[in-house]
Amino acid sequence: MNRVLYEAQLHYGYTLLLLPLFMVWIPIFAYLCKKDCEKKGFVINKKVYYALFIWMELFLLAIGVITAVSQIKMYRAVVGAYKSGNYRMIEGYVENFVPYLQHRHPESFELAGVQFEYSLPVVMPGYHDAPPQGDIIKRNGQHLRIGYVNYQGDNIIVYIESLEVYERPNISLKYSNDKIVWGNEIGK
Repeated sequence: MNRVLYEAQLHYGYTLLLLPLFMVWIPIFAYLCKKDCEKKGFVINKKVYYALFIWMELFLLAIGVITAVSQIKMYRAVVGAYKSGNYRMIEGYVENFVPYLQHRHPESFELAGVQFEYSLPVVMPGYHDAPPQGDIIKRNGQHLRIGYVNYQGDNIIVYIESLEVYERPNISLKYSNDKIVWGNEIGK
């Protein structure tokens, strides 16, 4: 029995919330720094202080807008391609699996000769949840069907289906001589 393990959805995650948080945090931080400097006896020119503050805010706003626009563009391109059927589908067994090691290297593997690489801290559309959040792709030899979109040279996973046969464990209970016997132990 096949099971769909992952399917890409159009959501932008928490990246778009970071911009407003930074825009609120910077004035508070600047005010606290100013108060700390005044306590220590430093004289701060108000014009210089406000000019630096405004430039810092404008710089962060520009970086935030550029990041948000690029994230939205990437999500629309990748997930839009998947939703409209413009993606590649392959199936096979996982090979050359390299698990994610925090801050050392991303998780990677090959399936039917196609290389995939992803990492947890990278914000991107498609499957990128290395353990502990993800853990869908676990080992060499997993039989999977994967849909992916090639975006700027990266193969981004948009669909994962397990083709492995799942057997239900025999866990029926029976009473024998006033004790519980698991189904796989009956007759021993």
